[in-house]
Amino acid sequence: QDVSLIVYRIYWPALEDTADHLLTDEIISARQQGTLFVATTGNEAQRHWEGDFRDADRDGFLEWGPSGDERNALLDGDTTVRSGALSVYVRWEDRGSPSRYRAALYNPNTEEYIAVGEDRAFATQTNRWSRLDTTVQSQPLTLVVENTAGPPDDVVEIVFLNGPKEIERNIPSSSITAPGDVPAAVSVGAYARGAFQESGVTLYSSRGPTDDGRRGVDLVGYTNVDIGDSRPFSGTSAAAPYVGGVAALIQDRQQGDLSPAELESALTSTSDDILQSGPDTISGAGVVNAVDATGAVATPTPTPTLGVTTIQDGDRVFQGQEDIQFGSQDFDTLTGVSGDAEGQVLSPPLSRDQTTGTYSADGTSSTFSVVVDRPRILDLEIVDSNDEDIAGGSVSGATADDLT
Repeated sequence: QDVSLIVYRIYWPALEDTADHLLTDEIISARQQGTLFVATTGNEAQRHWEGDFRDADRDGFLEWGPSGDERNALLDGDTTVRSGALSVYVRWEDRGSPSRYRAALYNPNTEEYIAVGEDRAFATQTNRWSRLDTTVQSQPLTLVVENTAGPPDDVVEIVFLNGPKEIERNIPSSSITAPGDVPAAVSVGAYARGAFQESGVTLYSSRGPTDDGRRGVDLVGYTNVDIGDSRPFSGTSAAAPYVGGVAALIQDRQQGDLSPAELESALTSTSDDILQSGPDTISGAGVVNAVDATGAVATPTPTPTLGVTTIQDGDRVFQGQEDIQFGSQDFDTLTGVSGDAEGQVLSPPLSRDQTTGTYSADGTSSTFSVVVDRPRILDLEIVDSNDEDIAGGSVSGATADDLT
C-alpha cells in the first residue's frame, strides 16, 4: 500500500535471534517493496541469561555459575519484586534427543514455590521454548530452571517479557530479540541523556551479537522522550519511533522517494560514534543524529521505466521475476559469484530455472549484487481462456486445457 516506513516496537521472546522465523520473509518482502522496517532490540540486557545447562549435582536444576547456586534473584532495585504480571521464557535448541525445561519462581524466605511453568515444550522453526506466565505479589523471588525430560545437554536462554528490571546473574551479551535480529530491519537500541542516568546506552538495552554471530544492533535512538505526560516515554519502544521519525524527516526532505537502503545509510552514516571506534554490538553505528541525518545529501532515485521495478544493491529477486532492472544504473547483466551460480549470467527477465545464488555487476562480491532465490507463492489465481477468474469450484474436463 505504498508505505514508506514501519516502526515495530513489539518483540517476541520465544524466537531465537537467528533471523529464521515467521517475520523474516515479511520484513524482507517489505524492504524489497520500498518500506523501511524499524524494530527495537528489546529491553532484556539486565534480565537475560544464556549458557550451557550446568547440573554438576545431577538433581535436574540449572546451576547459574561455578558456585553451583541454583537460584537467580529477581531484582527491582532491591531484593523485592514488585507486584504485577510476570512472564519468563526458557528457550533452547535440541542438540540431540528432545529435551524439556521449565521455569519456576521460588520465595527464599518462605521456602516455597510461588509459580511453576508448564511441563511441555513449544517449537519454532529453529528452537523450542516453554513459558511461565503469572501474576505475583510484592515479595523476594528467585528464578530456578528445571530439566524435566530428555538429556540436559542444551544451551539454555532466559528471556523476560514482563517482570523484574534485572536478575542477579545476568548476561547482557546476545540479548537482542526478534524481529530486531533480521538483517533487513533497522534494529534500534536505547540511548538516554539527562537526569535519569549518565548519558549513554541504557543498561537495559538489548545487544548483540545474535546467536548466529552477527552484530545485531544497527544504531541507538533517544529514550526518556517527553510526550507531555506525567512521565517520559522510555525503553527501546521509545527509541525505535524516535529513529523512525528521523527517517520520515529524511524522506520528507528529498526529491523523490529514497530506497530503504538509502534511508538506512543516511541514518547510520551520520550517527555519532559513542563507544569503540566503528560499529559495535551495543550501540551499532552510534546514536542517531537528527540534524546531520536530515541534512545529509542523498541522490534522488531516478524514476524507473513505467511498470518496471528497480532492484537495489543487496536485494533478493526470484526465479521467473519479470519487469525489473538492476539498480539506477540499469546493469544489463550480472555475473554469478557464489555456489552453483558462479560464472553464470543473470539478466532481466529472470528465467524460471535461473540458478539460485549471488550475482554481481563485475563478478565479485564487492560491487552491486543481488541474491536469486526460489519464489515463495503467496497467492494463486486460475483463469480461463478469456483471462477471467474461474467462477465456482470446478470446471469440466473438456475445458481444462484452456486454464492458465
